Order: sequence, then structure tokens, then C-alpha cells
Amino acid sequence: MSTLFPRPQDRELVAERRLVPGLSCSRCGAREVRQYRLLRISGWRLVRRCRVCLLILSQVEPESPLGFEYKPYSAYLNRKSVLRDRT
Repeated sequence: MSTLFPRPQDRELVAERRLVPGLSCSRCGAREVRQYRLLRISGWRLVRRCRVCLLILSQVEPESPLGFEYKPYSAYLNRKSVLRDRT
């Protein structure tokens, strides 16, 4: 049982991906650019991404949807030292 989040009642969780009007992809020229929240290795980001070629056009660090700052443990790891320790 989770202490932060109750068990979801819906069978599927869906993130709203809003169309950004008037913006086209700089790589492929498609007008299918969507904006949504994304949990990346460095923490929450608000991204604008092309649905055709998956290019991330912009990303900003928004206010956390959790009500407090959350960064995954992996954001604090030095990638080179982690890879070196594996060998």
C-alpha cells in the first residue's frame, strides 16, 4: 500500500497531451506538436514534443504535480561513475 498515492480506480492512467496551435516541428515540419508533463531522469519536465519524429522542441521544469519537489535518485548519480563501477 502506498502512503503518498491512493490506488487508482481507473483501469488506465492517461496523461493529457494538448496540441500546441501554431507550432511546427523544426526537424520534420509536422504540426503535431503536443505539450505534456514527463518524468525524466532529472525530474519532472513540461515538454513540447513532435508526435511524428518524437523530437523534444522544448522542456522546462514546472511546479511539481506532487505539491513538493521530487527528483528521482538517478538524477543525483554521476553516469560515468555508475558505468565505471559496473565493469
